[in-house]
Amino acid sequence: MIVVELTSEDLHFISIFSKITKCTPTNIFKTDFGLVFLVNPFDLGKAIGKNARNISVLKKKFGINVLVLPDVNDPEAFVRHTLSNVKVISAEIREAPGQKVLFLTIDERDKGIALGKKGRRIKMIKQILKEKYGVDLFMRSKRAIF
Repeated sequence: MIVVELTSEDLHFISIFSKITKCTPTNIFKTDFGLVFLVNPFDLGKAIGKNARNISVLKKKFGINVLVLPDVNDPEAFVRHTLSNVKVISAEIREAPGQKVLFLTIDERDKGIALGKKGRRIKMIKQILKEKYGVDLFMRSKRAIF
């Protein structure tokens, strides 16, 4: 189990998030992408708001990107949720002494989407996988055969 320490700044962000969305996040991550809040999967729609209104309000309030994702216990499920607009061909966790790695294969045509602008999306995913699950990510792309 990985212990997460929250700073006073994290608590401030969580407080504002809770007031605006009316739900409490289970975790928060500061990444190059922006602030990432994890919420109970049942609260995801409520946290995002109708037409993503809550996200817009939070972006204005914090002055940076805000992303809300479901808090799931499985790193593979987390990656699949985060890359829901990418065709995932396979995902497999392999363990070696002292290390866990998620090997992810995506469709070659979705590589740019998975990486994100300046690689921020994949860096964000790698950071959260490492901090929350203790898992490294190895991603490759290949042409999907239909």
